Amino acid sequence: MAHVHLGTLAYIANLLGQESVFKQLLEFAEDDWIDDHGCQYVTLTKTHLMLRLLPDLIPDGVDIELVKVTGTLSPHIHEHSDSAVIAKGVFVDEADVWVDIDRDWHTLEDGWLVIIPRGVPHGFRLDPDSREPFYLIVVSNPPIADDDTTYIE
Repeated sequence: MAHVHLGTLAYIANLLGQESVFKQLLEFAEDDWIDDHGCQYVTLTKTHLMLRLLPDLIPDGVDIELVKVTGTLSPHIHEHSDSAVIAKGVFVDEADVWVDIDRDWHTLEDGWLVIIPRGVPHGFRLDPDSREPFYLIVVSNPPIADDDTTYIE
Protein backbone atom coordinates (compact mmCIF):
# COMPACT_ATOMS: atom_id res chain seq x y z
CA MET A 1 0.00 0.00 0.00
CA ALA A 2 1.30 3.42 -0.95
CA HIS A 3 2.40 5.83 1.75
CA VAL A 4 0.51 9.13 1.60
CA HIS A 5 2.26 12.23 2.95
CA LEU A 6 0.81 13.76 6.14
CA GLY A 7 0.41 17.06 4.28
CA THR A 8 -1.99 15.37 1.86
CA LEU A 9 -3.98 13.91 4.75
CA ALA A 10 -4.15 17.38 6.34
CA TYR A 11 -5.31 18.94 3.06
CA ILE A 12 -8.16 16.43 2.71
CA ALA A 13 -9.16 16.90 6.37
CA ASN A 14 -9.25 20.68 5.93
CA LEU A 15 -11.48 20.38 2.86
CA LEU A 16 -13.88 18.15 4.78
CA GLY A 17 -13.87 20.54 7.74
CA GLN A 18 -15.37 23.40 5.73
CA GLU A 19 -18.74 24.24 7.27
CA SER A 20 -20.90 23.45 4.23
CA VAL A 21 -19.14 20.12 3.69
CA PHE A 22 -19.22 19.22 7.39
CA LYS A 23 -23.01 19.69 7.47
CA GLN A 24 -23.31 17.18 4.63
CA LEU A 25 -21.13 14.71 6.55
CA LEU A 26 -23.41 15.00 9.60
CA GLU A 27 -26.53 14.50 7.49
CA PHE A 28 -24.99 11.44 5.85
CA ALA A 29 -23.99 9.91 9.21
CA GLU A 30 -27.29 10.63 10.95
CA ASP A 31 -28.57 7.03 11.23
CA ASP A 32 -25.36 5.06 10.70
CA TRP A 33 -23.32 5.66 13.87
CA ILE A 34 -21.38 2.65 15.25
CA ASP A 35 -20.57 2.58 19.01
CA ASP A 36 -16.91 1.99 19.91
CA HIS A 37 -14.83 2.78 23.05
CA GLY A 38 -16.67 5.86 24.33
CA CYS A 39 -17.46 7.35 20.96
CA GLN A 40 -19.45 6.72 17.82
CA TYR A 41 -18.12 6.70 14.28
CA VAL A 42 -19.11 6.23 10.67
CA THR A 43 -16.75 5.32 7.85
CA LEU A 44 -17.00 7.66 4.88
CA THR A 45 -14.34 6.19 2.59
CA LYS A 46 -15.61 5.26 -0.88
CA THR A 47 -19.18 6.30 -0.11
CA HIS A 48 -21.24 8.07 -2.77
CA LEU A 49 -20.91 11.23 -0.65
CA MET A 50 -17.08 11.19 -0.78
CA LEU A 51 -17.10 10.39 -4.49
CA ARG A 52 -19.37 13.40 -5.05
CA LEU A 53 -17.58 15.81 -2.69
CA LEU A 54 -13.97 14.91 -3.51
CA PRO A 55 -13.91 13.12 -6.87
CA ASP A 56 -10.45 11.82 -7.80
CA LEU A 57 -8.89 13.54 -4.77
CA ILE A 58 -8.66 10.70 -2.27
CA PRO A 59 -5.58 8.53 -2.90
CA ASP A 60 -5.74 4.74 -2.58
CA GLY A 61 -5.03 3.64 0.98
CA VAL A 62 -6.64 6.68 2.65
CA ASP A 63 -9.46 6.12 5.12
CA ILE A 64 -11.95 8.80 6.23
CA GLU A 65 -14.11 8.55 9.34
CA LEU A 66 -16.41 10.92 11.18
CA VAL A 67 -16.21 10.39 14.95
CA LYS A 68 -18.70 11.76 17.51
CA VAL A 69 -17.22 12.17 20.99
CA THR A 70 -19.64 12.53 23.92
CA GLY A 71 -17.22 11.83 26.76
CA THR A 72 -13.66 10.53 26.73
CA LEU A 73 -11.94 8.71 23.91
CA SER A 74 -9.23 7.01 25.98
CA PRO A 75 -5.57 7.47 25.06
CA HIS A 76 -4.48 4.93 22.48
CA ILE A 77 -1.86 4.24 19.80
CA HIS A 78 -2.06 3.27 16.14
CA GLU A 79 1.28 1.60 15.33
CA HIS A 80 0.83 1.56 11.56
CA SER A 81 -1.35 4.56 10.64
CA ASP A 82 -0.74 8.30 10.40
CA SER A 83 -3.76 10.57 10.89
CA ALA A 84 -4.85 14.15 10.30
CA VAL A 85 -7.77 15.11 12.54
CA ILE A 86 -10.04 18.17 12.34
CA ALA A 87 -12.08 19.06 15.46
CA LYS A 88 -15.60 20.31 14.76
CA GLY A 89 -18.38 21.36 17.09
CA VAL A 90 -20.01 24.04 19.15
CA PHE A 91 -17.35 24.85 21.73
CA VAL A 92 -18.95 27.15 24.28
CA ASP A 93 -15.86 27.44 26.44
CA GLU A 94 -12.26 27.10 25.34
CA ALA A 95 -11.80 24.33 27.93
CA ASP A 96 -14.68 22.18 26.62
CA VAL A 97 -12.58 19.90 24.42
CA TRP A 98 -9.14 18.47 25.06
CA VAL A 99 -6.65 16.41 23.07
CA ASP A 100 -3.95 14.28 24.68
CA ILE A 101 -0.83 14.01 22.55
CA ASP A 102 1.88 11.82 24.06
CA ARG A 103 0.51 12.32 27.63
CA ASP A 104 0.30 16.12 27.30
CA TRP A 105 -3.25 17.60 27.33
CA HIS A 106 -4.14 20.64 25.16
CA THR A 107 -7.44 22.45 24.57
CA LEU A 108 -8.98 22.29 21.11
CA GLU A 109 -11.09 24.78 19.21
CA ASP A 110 -13.49 24.35 16.31
CA GLY A 111 -11.64 23.77 13.06
CA TRP A 112 -8.25 23.02 14.58
CA LEU A 113 -6.10 20.45 12.82
CA VAL A 114 -4.16 17.85 14.81
CA ILE A 115 -1.48 15.74 13.09
CA ILE A 116 -0.96 12.35 14.76
CA PRO A 117 1.98 10.34 13.41
CA ARG A 118 1.88 6.56 13.78
CA GLY A 119 2.95 5.31 17.19
CA VAL A 120 2.13 8.54 19.09
CA PRO A 121 -0.28 8.08 22.04
CA HIS A 122 -3.39 10.28 21.73
CA GLY A 123 -6.92 10.66 23.07
CA PHE A 124 -9.75 13.18 23.27
CA ARG A 125 -11.95 14.40 26.10
CA LEU A 126 -15.12 16.45 26.34
CA ASP A 127 -15.78 18.42 29.51
CA PRO A 128 -18.42 16.46 31.50
CA ASP A 129 -20.54 19.62 31.89
CA SER A 130 -20.75 20.16 28.13
CA ARG A 131 -24.12 19.24 26.65
CA GLU A 132 -23.03 19.13 23.01
CA PRO A 133 -20.86 16.39 21.49
CA PHE A 134 -17.91 17.31 19.34
CA TYR A 135 -16.80 15.67 16.13
CA LEU A 136 -13.52 14.58 14.65
CA ILE A 137 -12.92 14.19 10.95
CA VAL A 138 -10.17 11.56 10.84
CA VAL A 139 -8.17 11.02 7.65
CA SER A 140 -5.72 8.11 7.96
CA ASN A 141 -3.13 6.25 5.91
CA PRO A 142 -3.08 3.33 5.80
CA PRO A 143 -6.62 2.74 7.08
CA ILE A 144 -6.66 1.98 10.81
CA ALA A 145 -7.09 -1.78 11.07
CA ASP A 146 -9.09 -3.36 13.91
CA ASP A 147 -5.87 -4.79 15.37
CA ASP A 148 -3.92 -1.50 15.05
CA THR A 149 -5.42 0.24 18.09
CA THR A 150 -3.86 -0.31 21.50
CA TYR A 151 -5.51 1.44 24.45
CA ILE A 152 -3.25 2.79 27.20
CA GLU A 153 -4.06 2.51 30.90
